[in-house]
Amino acid sequence: MGVDVPFAEELDVCLRCGYCRSVCPTWREVGWESASPRGRAYWLRRIARQTPLDRAMGLRPEVTQRFFEHFYYCTMCGRCAEVCHTAIPLHHVWESCREWLIREGWGPLEPHVARLRSLATDNNPWGHPANRRTEWLGDRKPAATGDVLWFVGCSESYTQVQASAAGAKLLDAAGVSRSDPGTEERCRGNAECNIAATAHLDARARHNVDAIEATGATRVVSGCPGCTLTLDGIYRDRGMGGDFEVIHMTQFLAELLDEGKLVPVKRPRGKVIWHDPCELGRVGDRIYGAPRRILDAVLGEDNWLEFALNRDEATCCGGGGAFKGVDDRIAVRIAANKLEEAEELGASVCVTACPTCRFNLNHGVQTLKRERKEAEEGAFKMRAMDIKELLLRSL
Repeated sequence: MGVDVPFAEELDVCLRCGYCRSVCPTWREVGWESASPRGRAYWLRRIARQTPLDRAMGLRPEVTQRFFEHFYYCTMCGRCAEVCHTAIPLHHVWESCREWLIREGWGPLEPHVARLRSLATDNNPWGHPANRRTEWLGDRKPAATGDVLWFVGCSESYTQVQASAAGAKLLDAAGVSRSDPGTEERCRGNAECNIAATAHLDARARHNVDAIEATGATRVVSGCPGCTLTLDGIYRDRGMGGDFEVIHMTQFLAELLDEGKLVPVKRPRGKVIWHDPCELGRVGDRIYGAPRRILDAVLGEDNWLEFALNRDEATCCGGGGAFKGVDDRIAVRIAANKLEEAEELGASVCVTACPTCRFNLNHGVQTLKRERKEAEEGAFKMRAMDIKELLLRSL
């Protein structure tokens, strides 16, 4: 007899080849087999399938506190699923098993408790008052109704306001009349999904869908891949989808460029390299063309850089999957590794289209600047920037 572990039958075909481990950003830093995709898959399979030897020896593999903690040593970047030779949907395995572990009474982990408390009281994971969600707008007053709604998201409302301010200026420059749910906008629930504490997700989804539909919007645009992934994919999978289209801001901006409503006239300074966010790419709708269309328009074709591994093979920034709260030092080191690669390729500006990526990459920049200064190795000259900021500088 074993335990009813999600995706147990899929895990039965695991070859333990290690391809998943070799591309895992957290394993490459910590080196623990228990924190690798292969290690997690092996132990889940042991829990689900008690072997004859286990029974003969009276062994009963089970979840332990260490296993639970190491289960969150994962950025949910989806790279392991991309390279799995037996096509195990590992990203979905981790999502489902995190929920299973929470249901079984494990966790949430202490670093996640404050985020969940803030979500419950102020509808954002950052610990900021709910009534300050729209402060970044200043005196701007978007319409209460309209065909296009900009779902700003928690990060760009509270911590990444440079990106949201650039987005507002771009939409104004293009003459886009947009509606805004204002303080009725609540966290879309991606943070809860990553932690797997989803007990209140349906109520959050109902509120957000109702608030969006009250504006009459037929199109919802967001600069946060986590928002688009949740509003479109996760809500619909749970039967909570709304009667509107959801697209990422890069797709919308690429359309505005194609229509001539935004016209770049100057080239921003610095050699740019593009970072594909995991939730915009392989974990989401694999949106790769739109941001590159923007970069071509702003910088010219072949005048910006790609990482050696990009698109479906892109390496993670280290900030996703609720991992940053578990081990911030390792999360920042993953970002720093990526930034040092960017430096080696000749870049001075790392551009992305995800507030989580921008947040962690900025921490990576700060860390490398401090380390270089302390080691007296010369300055680290790199900036992390959202693609909206880059496009705005070109107008």
